[in-house]
Amino acid sequence: MLRIFVRHPLKDSKIVARHLLGIVALLTAAALCISAQAAGAERAQADAKQSAPRFIIIPVYYVTDREMKGDSFGPHRKYIVDCLHDMYYGTAYVAVPNDEKKIPDAAFEKLGWKGADRSPGYISRKDRIEDARPEAEKDTFVKRLDAAIDKAGNHHVALFAHGGADPFEDAASDAAEIAYYMECPIVLYSWPSVGKLNRYRVDEGNVEWSQRHFNTFIWDLEKLAEKHPFKISLIAHSLGNRLVARAAPVMHNVGLVSDAELVSPDIDAETFKHYVIGYYQPHGVRVRLYVSYRDKVLPFIQMLYGGYYRLGEGVGSVMAAISAPQKTMAQTRAQKSGRRGKILAARRILLEGKPLEKIDFTAVDKGLIGHEFPFSLVAHMIKNDTPGPGLALVPEKAGQGNVFARFAHWWCELPPPEENKPGYCQRVVKEKMKPATQPGR
Repeated sequence: MLRIFVRHPLKDSKIVARHLLGIVALLTAAALCISAQAAGAERAQADAKQSAPRFIIIPVYYVTDREMKGDSFGPHRKYIVDCLHDMYYGTAYVAVPNDEKKIPDAAFEKLGWKGADRSPGYISRKDRIEDARPEAEKDTFVKRLDAAIDKAGNHHVALFAHGGADPFEDAASDAAEIAYYMECPIVLYSWPSVGKLNRYRVDEGNVEWSQRHFNTFIWDLEKLAEKHPFKISLIAHSLGNRLVARAAPVMHNVGLVSDAELVSPDIDAETFKHYVIGYYQPHGVRVRLYVSYRDKVLPFIQMLYGGYYRLGEGVGSVMAAISAPQKTMAQTRAQKSGRRGKILAARRILLEGKPLEKIDFTAVDKGLIGHEFPFSLVAHMIKNDTPGPGLALVPEKAGQGNVFARFAHWWCELPPPEENKPGYCQRVVKEKMKPATQPGR
């Protein structure tokens, strides 16, 4: 007998429902597991941040021709008369705020960093090298720096020349903050700045007096690099840029320098061209100029010098002149006399390749008068050619300086600069606002 079985539709729907409920339960359990793992990771990260020290003690390898004064160095020259051209050497252990909540790890050990929950104070602890023979002091310092480079393992050193109105301890603090973001050994060259804005003329004389000592130290680094190859990032602020610029023609091994970071340079723009253009760029040295249109210091100095623009004002026509291809006198004479074969031998400047690059950091400059040093920005530009977290670079046409620079130019009865459209200027902006290309101020 044939029997026909018919499944009840209600029973089938119950089976499907049970399967669906099982799937939903599995998905819910997986989601809860993932959520728990994420929460655990967040808690671990929060705990790590809480365990991060408030300060980082960073070794700053210093070279200075200042006078020794107590546990630090004063505003005067080491030699008032009859200079013997030797300097003081040592290591300053400087505390910087741990703003990025870095956790002590193997990298700390390599760099000689240590965490601290309290700042040791304004006067940094120093390991000063003392020997009756100046040459022995220098040799000890070079060996100490060589060991630091070797231990860090990245064969990269930052050399910082501070600006005017900068006491030694302030300059050491700036150097330590640069090292904090760059994560490499840093050398501070500290010249005898008085540390007061109203002693600007004295600072000008002292930075010029210090030039031979700075050149000598560059030669010492060149000798070290012959035995232990490494690269240098030259970093200078304000008046310190004069040391870096004037050292260019006397460097025996320009290839030692990987990049030159010039922040708000207090140097006549055309004078800078005389010294630098033709020495750094042909050897592949990347030169960046950091400009802030909040800067009110440089326009004031511009007035003191007859209205001629300072390099750090980043004026368009000046920037174009500096970055344009130039010819040396030897090249010109060779061309006039028809000696084409000697042109290449006489060539000392760049005829093709990357020009000087301008970075407008107005958006991150601070203070009433500007002229600040953008530590994180400079470090990130050196490390990975980006301005850092939360920031971006947009193209910008070179302008005519801020209103104070234009006033100083007009006040001194100089003709207005010509407009131009160079393509090597960039402006720092916050990530949430990326406007189209805009002219400079």
